[in-house]
Amino acid sequence: MNIKDVKVLHVVPGDTSPSAMVFVRRQISGLVGIGVNAETFILRSRTSVASLVTDAVSLRALLKTGAFQIIHAQFGTMTSFFTGLCARLPLVITFRGSDLNPCPTMPQFRWAAGHLMSQLSATRAAAAICVSRQLCDRLWWSTGRVHIIPSGIDTTAFFPAAQCDARRRLGWAPDTLTVLFNAGATPAGKRKDLALAAVDAARESFPGLRLVVLDGTVAPSQVPDYLNASDCLLFTSDWEGSPNIVKEAMACNLPVVSVDVGDVRELFGAVEGLVVADRTPSALGRALTDVLCRRQRSNGSLVVTKQLSTVRIAHRIATVYEDVLAAI
Repeated sequence: MNIKDVKVLHVVPGDTSPSAMVFVRRQISGLVGIGVNAETFILRSRTSVASLVTDAVSLRALLKTGAFQIIHAQFGTMTSFFTGLCARLPLVITFRGSDLNPCPTMPQFRWAAGHLMSQLSATRAAAAICVSRQLCDRLWWSTGRVHIIPSGIDTTAFFPAAQCDARRRLGWAPDTLTVLFNAGATPAGKRKDLALAAVDAARESFPGLRLVVLDGTVAPSQVPDYLNASDCLLFTSDWEGSPNIVKEAMACNLPVVSVDVGDVRELFGAVEGLVVADRTPSALGRALTDVLCRRQRSNGSLVVTKQLSTVRIAHRIATVYEDVLAAI
């Protein structure tokens, strides 16, 4: 089957703001770029009954007129459960992390309900995509239909650039050693406390070390400048699928110090300037110190370009679509 003949509807949780599920939007653009006929349906709320009912009516109306062949839920929990209930089309689900991993920052009942919906949805799916092997291992069943495909990185946005130019655009001092940390909307789950302690430990060697925290307010278009302007990314999350900020840092040749979480160890491989450290302030502080002493960029962009670009990942996802349709 020619992939250009395949029409896919992607169900994406969130809203229409530019930063909402931006990595999913970029991946859908990558699919369009290789010829997949893809449209997006935004699931506005996963907790409001009224909103879910309204969206169910809208989704079913769209499916009646769209001539879609596959529906792709771009998250588990309510997103995949809702999609499976509303559509009779072959269902593909991408599980991304907190839809299967523990989520200590979420009320236990809500997490358990979402986790159960993810597992039930997997039984309905014609195929599931997990962004890491560790996440795949959390599925209770349907493992024969699971593909391990991380989210792709847009290498037209994330690529190595001169640090001095990125700092000038951001208004940063040219010579201050800077560690970047992505707290997002859930600093507790990202372990901001551990990151702060690790940087404090590294300040024994570098007293003027600066920590810059991404808190979700930075526009996605500016994130490449933050990565190129920094000297190291620190990553300390308790649970992850395949962390996009780590792959984005690799694409910018930014050195990374990370705990062993998600697929980080697999991503790093033998790439220079990427270090996995024990989950303690002292171990992370020593790793930061070693990386900062070297004052060298990584060569992670080579790996991202060859294996993890949105185009390469789009081709792998398109193969899943072809396999699903061939099995009908």
